[in-house]
Amino acid sequence: MLPFVLERAYGASSLTAGLRLSVIPVALGLVAPLSGALYDRLGARLLTVSGMVAALVGLMALSVALETGRLTLATAALALFGIGQGLFTAPNNSAIMASAAAEQSGQAGGVLFVMRSLGMSLGISLASVILAWQLPVLPGHPQATLGIPAQVLIQGAVASFIVFAALAGAAALLCFVRTERGTPRTVQ
Repeated sequence: MLPFVLERAYGASSLTAGLRLSVIPVALGLVAPLSGALYDRLGARLLTVSGMVAALVGLMALSVALETGRLTLATAALALFGIGQGLFTAPNNSAIMASAAAEQSGQAGGVLFVMRSLGMSLGISLASVILAWQLPVLPGHPQATLGIPAQVLIQGAVASFIVFAALAGAAALLCFVRTERGTPRTVQ
């Protein structure tokens, strides 16, 4: 959704929008190895909760940035979101794999992959539904993002990011209250 907002509402080129969005995987890639190493010392709870809180703050900052047209803040918010994902992903994956018996690690990895894919699919669907609710029905025109006023497109994106921020808050709470079932495996 964000590429559409950047290109159609703010007039960014595809290259500029892509470069702006690239801060997410770059931040995630820089932080994930560090959080994976910290998992061995700190366990999953602190890192996963911190990661989801960072993602929540990043999404809320992104919402404010889009509403006010501050694209530099939007880029910083995307970086914070990527940092949050980096803090969350490696410890969460490690905790899930550590909770499975060694002979069930293949099954646990398969379930983890299926859940990640399902989450991405549901996230895209949810964002599309939220955006569709924001779009006005224009007489004689199908409901689509083409030709929709920039402000309506921004409002749809902001509404989606607020819902995703709420989901990140729920995930942070669940990470905080979950019990530690396994101890981190050490690599020898």
